[in-house]
Amino acid sequence: MSLRIDTRDEALPERLFDDTLRAVRRIGPRASYWRTFWFPLGAEPGCLPEKAACKLARFVPERSRIVGVEWWIGRMRTDAVTLDFHHDRDLALFEATGRISHPRWSSVLYLNRVKGGSLFVTDQRLRRRGDEYRLVPEEPGDFALAHPEPNRFVRFPGQLLHGVLDQNDRPPTRSNEKGGGALRLSLVINWWTRRPRAIPRWSAEIAYPELAID
Repeated sequence: MSLRIDTRDEALPERLFDDTLRAVRRIGPRASYWRTFWFPLGAEPGCLPEKAACKLARFVPERSRIVGVEWWIGRMRTDAVTLDFHHDRDLALFEATGRISHPRWSSVLYLNRVKGGSLFVTDQRLRRRGDEYRLVPEEPGDFALAHPEPNRFVRFPGQLLHGVLDQNDRPPTRSNEKGGGALRLSLVINWWTRRPRAIPRWSAEIAYPELAID
């Protein structure tokens, strides 16, 4: 295993991390893993995830090229991982044009510690061959793991295939044993050099008022 991903412990100031964790816990089951928001870097943050992104930007190379972040709350039980291995991309652009655009960087800020639930990143990218996209290489030639620890920030190139492992740190399957899995909490942030389509601002919807800065 030689693929390297950037990992930073104690990434946020303690108070900001604690406030963010408490706010995410207060949201409860209403938080959808699939609901994402846009925040242009340089704007005044209106909620804790946006404030966290501003602090975490110091760990992001080529910061001058990043125009903003797409962020969402990750809440997933490790015995029922519903997220397939995937590439982060502009989904609205792909659905409208068939073109793929990736963020410059993908990243995760872990909010709690759980058994299993590691991030698994491979060296596989999407490459266009004729009218379709294929994985290159077809099978992983290399990979990296990052285990959930509170206030751990993990960043990797946005075009790499990745996913979440189950409570035993194995690829999730429908036949996996259910029960006993912990709720894995995270703040997921994609760093873009252009704004992806159809991603609203949190300030326009205030979907989760618990996230507001006091």
